[in-house]
Amino acid sequence: MKEKNKSQNVLYLLLVGLILITCSILWGLDPEMDIRQYNAEVFLTENGLPQSSVLSIIQTSDGYLWMGTYEGIARFDGIHFRIFDTSNTPEMTSNRIRVLLEDKHNTLWIGTSGGILSLSEGVFHCYTIEDGLSSNAISCLYEDKKGTLWI
Repeated sequence: MKEKNKSQNVLYLLLVGLILITCSILWGLDPEMDIRQYNAEVFLTENGLPQSSVLSIIQTSDGYLWMGTYEGIARFDGIHFRIFDTSNTPEMTSNRIRVLLEDKHNTLWIGTSGGILSLSEGVFHCYTIEDGLSSNAISCLYEDKKGTLWI
């Protein structure tokens, strides 16, 4: 009976070890680092976000983190936030940023309550129902394998 419990305990430890290793790979944790070496930082409006509710977040190929909020989009370089909203970006028709996507051509697509914006090579373009969208309320973006953008 003790042998059966001992082998079950060994099997249990192996299973737990396998789960921990799998999770560290999936979550991108370095198994060589002690868990206390990681830290988490919370950013709020006091730190530069235009609004504390982040609806969408993406890291673009150039390394920036982009966060969509109810009061505009914030680009984070690791130290500072740069805010884009209707007061400083004439192409934006709404500050409510719902969804972000970077396509295979490195264009950032920004779905808002007032249409969709594209940002390519530092230039914003706005598309609305006047340009053929069925609605200005953009809630989901997807690029398929052929590079077609689904809105």
